[in-house]
Amino acid sequence: MSLKKWFSSMIVFALALLTPVITAAAAGNGDGNGEEEAVGWITQLPLAVMAFATIIIMIYYTIRD
Repeated sequence: MSLKKWFSSMIVFALALLTPVITAAAAGNGDGNGEEEAVGWITQLPLAVMAFATIIIMIYYTIRD
């Protein structure tokens, strides 16, 4: 396995592994002082980043091959 494929695989794996942790940490920060609105986009952000990174990696490998 080449270094580029290994690195890309590890990034996607790390994001997939850390997404529930980041989401749980963000959801635990709401203390009732109007932060519930902010928690909505914070909990969705890791999933959006992971989806965007996956699309970029797919485009990269499509163009490269």
